[in-house]
Amino acid sequence: MSKLLLYLYMVLCTISIIRAQEKNEEFSQIAAFESKEDGTIIHTSKGNITCRLYHKEAPVSVGFFIELVKGGFYTGLTFYRIVPKYVIEAGDPDGRDFRIAAEIGQSHQRGALAWLRLPNYQNPEKLSSGSQFYITLENLSDFDQEYSVFGQIIDGMDILDLLEEGDVIKNIEVFSLNEN
Repeated sequence: MSKLLLYLYMVLCTISIIRAQEKNEEFSQIAAFESKEDGTIIHTSKGNITCRLYHKEAPVSVGFFIELVKGGFYTGLTFYRIVPKYVIEAGDPDGRDFRIAAEIGQSHQRGALAWLRLPNYQNPEKLSSGSQFYITLENLSDFDQEYSVFGQIIDGMDILDLLEEGDVIKNIEVFSLNEN
């Protein structure tokens, strides 16, 4: 029930953001996405993965991710798709998803944390998925102008290499790295 309420909340936030974009309003008016928290620890069944979030470069993406994390959305979900030496995917594999504004600009180095999205022919605006994310296992520069990167793995790359399809996200916690 709480995941459904969180999902409905996020849908309403998404509608507000899209309407703000259509009216060329400033995203800074949306206080829900201002965050000082710029780190996460993804606790998996194989170990922990620490990530720096790009709250300055991708504030909407980071804001949505933090809200989902704090609401427990990812707790108990699995890494549902792993392509060796390419990407690991997690989030809601059943497609109960919503879209958020694209924040394209960061590079896809090994360990990039980014949103999935529908292909260009279905999604010419390149709107990001609101819950499905991936982590790159190699440098994927072909993705650089295509997907919204909102973080970078800073510890636990060895854990990523151990993950298999079906491994569980025990929980994700957010924190401040206290860096300027």
